[in-house]
Amino acid sequence: MKNKGVIWYSAGTIAFALATMVILTVVKRTCGQDAGNDFSIAFTLAQTLLMVGYFEIRPFQVTDASGKYSFCDYFTLRSFTTLAMLICCSVYLVVTGRQQWPVMLILCVYKMTDSIADIFEGDYQARERIDLAGKSMAIRVAVSVAVFTACMITVKDSFTGALVLCVSSALVVTILNPFFLRSIAGRERMFDIKGRWRKLFRECLLIAISSFMYSFMLSSSKFAVDYFDEGLNYIYYVLYLPSFVINLLSTMIFKPVLTTMTGYYKKGEVRRFMKLTGVLMFAVCVLTAVCLLGAWLLGIPVLSLVFDVDLTGFMPELLILIAGGGANAAGILMYYAVLVMRMPKGIFASYAAAFAASLILPFAGMKRFGLAGAAWANLAVMLILLAGFTVIFFYRCRKDLNEG
Repeated sequence: MKNKGVIWYSAGTIAFALATMVILTVVKRTCGQDAGNDFSIAFTLAQTLLMVGYFEIRPFQVTDASGKYSFCDYFTLRSFTTLAMLICCSVYLVVTGRQQWPVMLILCVYKMTDSIADIFEGDYQARERIDLAGKSMAIRVAVSVAVFTACMITVKDSFTGALVLCVSSALVVTILNPFFLRSIAGRERMFDIKGRWRKLFRECLLIAISSFMYSFMLSSSKFAVDYFDEGLNYIYYVLYLPSFVINLLSTMIFKPVLTTMTGYYKKGEVRRFMKLTGVLMFAVCVLTAVCLLGAWLLGIPVLSLVFDVDLTGFMPELLILIAGGGANAAGILMYYAVLVMRMPKGIFASYAAAFAASLILPFAGMKRFGLAGAAWANLAVMLILLAGFTVIFFYRCRKDLNEG
């Protein structure tokens, strides 16, 4: 069952990683580059707001070895944070008056379905049923993207396609996940306004704010490109995608071993905890090196062909962004390690430093050096975040070893 679970989880993660690429390619090929530019920035906004929905509940859920909170507590809080996504999106669109507001709003609702699905998938993982988490992701993505593609080929309208994408994903989540949950946990109550979700909210708040800052960091260079030259949105998004894949593939490696990391640390096996973290860091470095080599050899012609856009002359930007993706993946690993150690103040301080840099560097870099400046700024922000987590990790490990 364990090997089967890893296979299913890998399939779901890969499907999730490929979904954005497929969706943007379909929009570009059926509706043209202007629609591709609009869709890419709308996806960036929706992905950023998804962090509001996630509220960084899942890491607490998966590492809740003592069963401090019930699934009902997690689901109730996630329901409110998912609704907050829609409120934040609506406020943003009213304040900015974006012409692309219909597509932006619908894609936000689409990402809301990801937020709800994630709380189920976190419960499966906590119960050591990552096969169900993988099936949930794989089926949801496959169905919604297939229906979206068929719709776009037929009607060639991005708003209609976004609406169909949203509805199909919502239907899969509504039908599939409660069925999985009942099959392993009985008919557990899912929503309780009087439950302990308020206490969970307070416990997650600092980490959730950090997570939102992190999401903005990931997207800040895209926002900078959109601000100075929105005609380059699609090109930059395509160049950025390989680094995004590194992050998701790395997460595919990290999440299944989160419970193992938690077990080592809770039992006081700090050296084994450090060794496992080191092995995972080596895996990130190897994956990044392979991606850099592949991008240098084939990246530009392959991306140009697949995404129907001329990327000639953008090799430096591609390699810099992939390096940034590697630094980000390493940062995600160190974040999980520090989270297991339950050091929310240190996590917040690291995010705050990198967030401050993300408010300045991408916009200054894009203004002066164009896409290359945005790419270098993205790498710098990721390295600042990685450095913060690494310092905290070794400080706490050294302290634990001395106390042990």
